[in-house]
Amino acid sequence: MTLSLLWVWFMVPMFALPALTLLQAYGLALVLRAAHGYQAQPRSEDGFAGAVAKAFILPPVLAGLVLLAGWVAKSWM
Repeated sequence: MTLSLLWVWFMVPMFALPALTLLQAYGLALVLRAAHGYQAQPRSEDGFAGAVAKAFILPPVLAGLVLLAGWVAKSWM
């Protein structure tokens, strides 16, 4: 959802591209991730609470921060 909102905010008005659906945004995110490459990280000993935080809390917080930065940039345009 983050990618599709950022796409609508910036790519549609600047380059007159069509808006992305949620499925298209997900596919684009997968392609970008595959192009970036996967780097295996060593296992950390964070315990259960650390693993839960990394898996379920950190991604929505990061997505929210990216959307906030995009919203601020869009407001200044």
